[in-house]
Amino acid sequence: MTRKISILLFTLILLTSLLGQEGHLESGVMAGLNMGQFSSKFPGSTSNNRLKTGIIAGGYVQTPLHPQLWMRGELIYTQKGNRIESDSNAGLITTDYLLHYISANITGRYLPVKRLVLYFGPQASYLLSAAWNTSGASGESSGSSTDEFKPLEIGVLGGVAYQVSGNWEIQFRYEFGLSNLFNSELGEQYNLQNRVMSFILAYTFTD
Repeated sequence: MTRKISILLFTLILLTSLLGQEGHLESGVMAGLNMGQFSSKFPGSTSNNRLKTGIIAGGYVQTPLHPQLWMRGELIYTQKGNRIESDSNAGLITTDYLLHYISANITGRYLPVKRLVLYFGPQASYLLSAAWNTSGASGESSGSSTDEFKPLEIGVLGGVAYQVSGNWEIQFRYEFGLSNLFNSELGEQYNLQNRVMSFILAYTFTD
């Protein structure tokens, strides 16, 4: 696990170092709320998929390529997942899946007008752990489900940001997972991807 996280970190540092050869490189921190969901129901299920909340936090570096075009690299901790609600004779049963990732991404950021930013780019995520929790009238149970999910996820993200001031910005982004979440055994039965909406507050350190 440590080796794969190190590779993600090294790749991010290398890319942003190359991008920052002009000498103008800014860094910042970010934190916010995720609302995640699998791309569809489990095949054959009559249950309802609901949004699962989580957190997102990390840091970034960015550099200008043009007054209206910037490039940003992020290294973040992000929680994704899904909530499943099922009706039974005993009442409503709720099952939560919570997946913990370290993610690295590179996005192009375009400023069409002052303070407004549109951005898009690829993302790679490494799974740290996954767990499930089921609750209902009959009680509550939980356990690890890390082995059920693939360790590496590839996706794309896009969003819009508004620069409240020279340092602060608020963001809305949508992450579209491209990889089947499940390992080779379960992947033969299920083909589901992560879908995540994020609301983020970011602060850029400037000279």
